[in-house]
Amino acid sequence: MPSGGPLRDARRSAATVATNRGLRALNVAWAGSILGEHLTLTGLGISGFGASGVAGVGLIAIAQMLPAVLVAPFAAVLGDRFRRERVLALTELVRAVASALAALAVATGAGSWAVYALAGVLGASRTAYYPAQAAIVPLLARHPHEVTACGAAFNLTKNAANLAAPALAGLMLLAWPLGAVFALGGGVFMAAATVATLRIPSTAGLRSPIRAARPVAELARGFRAAAGDPRLRIPLALSAAQGVGRGAINVLVIVIPLQLLSLSDAGAGFFSALIGLGGIAGVGVSLALVGSRRLAWPMVLGLVAMGAPYLLPAAEPVTWAAVAALLAAGVGNAVMGVAGMSLLVRESPDDVLSRVMGVQEILRAAGIIVASLGVPLLVEPLGLRTAMVVLAGGLTAVALALGPGARRLDRSSAAPPPEAGLVAASPLFGRLLPVSRERVTRRMRQEAVGAGQEVVRQGDQGDRVYLAVEGTYRVEVDGRLITTLGRGAVFGEIALLRDVPRTATVRATVPGRVLTLERDEFLSAVLGHPVATEDAERLAGQRLREHPVHPG
Repeated sequence: MPSGGPLRDARRSAATVATNRGLRALNVAWAGSILGEHLTLTGLGISGFGASGVAGVGLIAIAQMLPAVLVAPFAAVLGDRFRRERVLALTELVRAVASALAALAVATGAGSWAVYALAGVLGASRTAYYPAQAAIVPLLARHPHEVTACGAAFNLTKNAANLAAPALAGLMLLAWPLGAVFALGGGVFMAAATVATLRIPSTAGLRSPIRAARPVAELARGFRAAAGDPRLRIPLALSAAQGVGRGAINVLVIVIPLQLLSLSDAGAGFFSALIGLGGIAGVGVSLALVGSRRLAWPMVLGLVAMGAPYLLPAAEPVTWAAVAALLAAGVGNAVMGVAGMSLLVRESPDDVLSRVMGVQEILRAAGIIVASLGVPLLVEPLGLRTAMVVLAGGLTAVALALGPGARRLDRSSAAPPPEAGLVAASPLFGRLLPVSRERVTRRMRQEAVGAGQEVVRQGDQGDRVYLAVEGTYRVEVDGRLITTLGRGAVFGEIALLRDVPRTATVRATVPGRVLTLERDEFLSAVLGHPVATEDAERLAGQRLREHPVHPG
């Protein structure tokens, strides 16, 4: 990273996104997608409130999120099985058709059930879009810092749309019926599909699609990766809490202006824009995270910002207090979005990245459902002001509970990766995509070896691969010297690639050090990318040809 202070470094890193053709096109497509989404969300919220009041707003949110929870595990597989830019384009086409049908339903008075059904289609389709969108970033990024910078750009665009779309909807509703909002949303979705199809570079050949398997087995791998890795559990738990905060926003951004402040429908549209304004401010805060290894604790602080400020309008039900609470919620949501995406992309195995992002979508959607049901249920017996106090206390308590784990994750991530230059120069790891190589390097562990120590023993099962840092190593077969290895040599890979027992013994001749990488991490990284797979197979084949038995 260049020198000059964290904020200057953040601006420089973020600017690199504009010079990356692939990430630039991805952000343009995202701009159309999120603008169309917020236009339709505003229309759905107003339609729901007009039909059933507070309960109608909650039902609209549930109608979107319940199908999302059910479909997300299957939809997330699409980003790992097919080219991710094609998944984005197809999703936008589905959204465009659903928005057009929503406009028709409202114009013809088809009834609230039709709007609820179309809300479900929109909610289900987004569960394929977001995992594929996040998973395409490391394929296009030229440096790991671009992942966080792109996350900030995504959130800046998202919150600009959250600011512009409700305001635009408010202006439209002054002159046109509600169906016009849905029609415009459909047109924007179609434009986004066109950009995704024509402008985002092809990702063919940048990764290996998952092998054909039973759908249940494919889904289970994503859940196992999410549940089994402590580096993923904290950001996923915080993402679930973020969903609760976001679900509360979806309800309160309509209920506060219409019920607490007694504004008109158009006023509600303008009031909703506050979330986008706060989000833009949150992205400004998030730019300081570009290049930072500490991303979990900012998620905790973001969750506090999403909950605690509701105490203001609860204590003083006036416009300034409601404005402050929603602005703060927008800031917190943006910070959590940038840090959460960056953490999961950074830590998830390559071959299940889209599915891990799908797990995040499930958890967030479940949180939105909980809040969409819970807030109206609390408002009915307790009143809106008391319900906001309960919400503020609950989100803050969750943040405090997850805080220690977040600090531990940040401390472990802040340690510099061992021998990054040596890993980058390795014939086995050097041609990995930048984000993958950085993750592999951080997950390697250093081990000291003594003179005469057997690092690999012939006949044992292979559980890791080794990269020599210091020392020299004898390769022996049945006690006979085959070759000698030194700094930068990789050994132990053949047993993992070919799934066979160790074919030789590797013995240190002098005290030294090695880097180790566990089996699953190695296979996920190397077999997840066609170039790396080809390099690994060529290296293994060359060694076996030169020495029929090599240190596997």
